[in-house]
Amino acid sequence: MHRTAITLALALASVAAAAQTSVGELLDGGAKRLSTEEFSQDVVQRPLNGPLVTGVNATFVYAPGGMLQGRGGGPAGFGAEWDVAIRGSWRFGEDGRVCTAVVLDGATIRANYPHRCQLWFRLGDRLFVADSADRAARVARLSPAQ
Repeated sequence: MHRTAITLALALASVAAAAQTSVGELLDGGAKRLSTEEFSQDVVQRPLNGPLVTGVNATFVYAPGGMLQGRGGGPAGFGAEWDVAIRGSWRFGEDGRVCTAVVLDGATIRANYPHRCQLWFRLGDRLFVADSADRAARVARLSPAQ
């Protein structure tokens, strides 16, 4: 019975961690904001999967020296016309935010997005980004690429 209780507790904890949708929920769950040093160590040069603001699902890498590269596509069920190359730049902004400018380049999609500065959080082994430190601010979850 004790083993079952532990298994159930671990399962519920992982569901709760995955269900975070706001900065407040992240912080209440024990998330910590990444410092610039932690971002450099834990994020730079590590492939990530996650959504871009544009609705594109992407696999991308923050490279040393401020470059961003990757590939993306539309939500499940969308065709090859949504396939894009992702490139851009990143830098540290004020208050340790990570500012990223993204360019999408595909057969039917070409877009340049201006710098957008976001906060990065870690909850367990999961990474999240938010536009604001406000507790109600929405978060997007990123995960290591396989």
